[in-house]
Amino acid sequence: MTNLTKVNLEKENNRLKRELAIRESASEISGSVLAALEGIDEVIYVADPDTHELLWVNSAFRKIRGSDVIGKKCHNVIQQRSDPCSFCSNDKIFGENLGGSYVCEFRNETNGRWYRCSDKSIRWPDGRMVRFEIAADITQRK
Repeated sequence: MTNLTKVNLEKENNRLKRELAIRESASEISGSVLAALEGIDEVIYVADPDTHELLWVNSAFRKIRGSDVIGKKCHNVIQQRSDPCSFCSNDKIFGENLGGSYVCEFRNETNGRWYRCSDKSIRWPDGRMVRFEIAADITQRK
């Protein structure tokens, strides 16, 4: 093996080590972020914009709607609708609005409570863009 080959292999090995360290750090950060979101008292969920399936929900969401919701349609679980909501924010946070935020207030028809919803498109770990929503109960204010 030539010295040039050894140098190239060593460089590649170092590059792979750095890449692995970055991935491990990202995984730790992601875990910390999810743990923080889990502890927030407001309802938080992540849904696929194409299938409307819930991908992740925090403990506040599970207290209201139960824990067996992953993979179910957000419009069915949250609004008890068979079809996507007419007020769905997907068109406001995807497409030409990708990266923007959308904030609205609405009354949930299933429980009669008012919410201030903050929606944003984010990149999910598998690479797809998904809808991230935080819904703060503002019923007392209304």
